[in-house]
Amino acid sequence: MEFEIYEVSENFLSIEFDLKPSFASIDVLKNIHKILALNLSNSVIEMPIGLNTIGLALKPSEIIQKDYLQKIVKNALEASKHTVNIDTPEIHIISVKYTGEDLDEVSKLTGLTMDDIIRLHSEPTYKVGMLGFLPGFPYLLGLNSRLKLGRKTVPKTRVAAGSIAIADIFTGIYPIQSPGGWYILGETDFTLFSKKRLSTLKVGDLLKFEAI
Repeated sequence: MEFEIYEVSENFLSIEFDLKPSFASIDVLKNIHKILALNLSNSVIEMPIGLNTIGLALKPSEIIQKDYLQKIVKNALEASKHTVNIDTPEIHIISVKYTGEDLDEVSKLTGLTMDDIIRLHSEPTYKVGMLGFLPGFPYLLGLNSRLKLGRKTVPKTRVAAGSIAIADIFTGIYPIQSPGGWYILGETDFTLFSKKRLSTLKVGDLLKFEAI
């Protein structure tokens, strides 16, 4: 597997892998992440996982030479071929009121009925591919291809906390009120982020939506 290392800032590096987002690719990244964490624990504060990246937030004044990091990553890639992620993913059942303001528009764009949209959205088991955009915002993989839409041309200036939305290959949940350009299908009172618990969901967690 090919990879590139980028210096995002003085204290943050990003390792980008030649991977397309999928359930399997997230497991691969988690395996690599686990191995890298063992080797770099003295140098990094945290190592966030993206859809095809692993970030390295370095400790103050810490420097990792690129040649050394390339060697560590290559070793991790080789070791990951013989390692199976033994973490059991947490499963979350999230109740949803499918009363989103964009249901009519999604119906027109996809040619699906309201019932079809709700069924196709609530049937899959989703996997948390990454957290980002907002604290605790999950990019969920597993969306039915019939619901694939681009982002809105004109984003909303205000999307309510708990809004469940779709865009591109993802579905997600807004943890707080914010601007947003995804199509809103419903809402939930599931807590995604708090000062005490930080993010409720983790990369690799599984999630099911349950219509109420």
